[in-house]
Amino acid sequence: MGSLSGKSKTGQGKRKARKKSVDIATVTALIQALVALIVALTPLLKN
Repeated sequence: MGSLSGKSKTGQGKRKARKKSVDIATVTALIQALVALIVALTPLLKN
């Protein structure tokens, strides 16, 4: 029984880590989109 609870604990930890990596990927994608937007708008603002 003790080993079973330990297994679920590691499973939770893995899930948390995975969620964190997904959040980082989402933030990275948002930043990339923002940078692309700025790059696209810069020539328009200069004109």
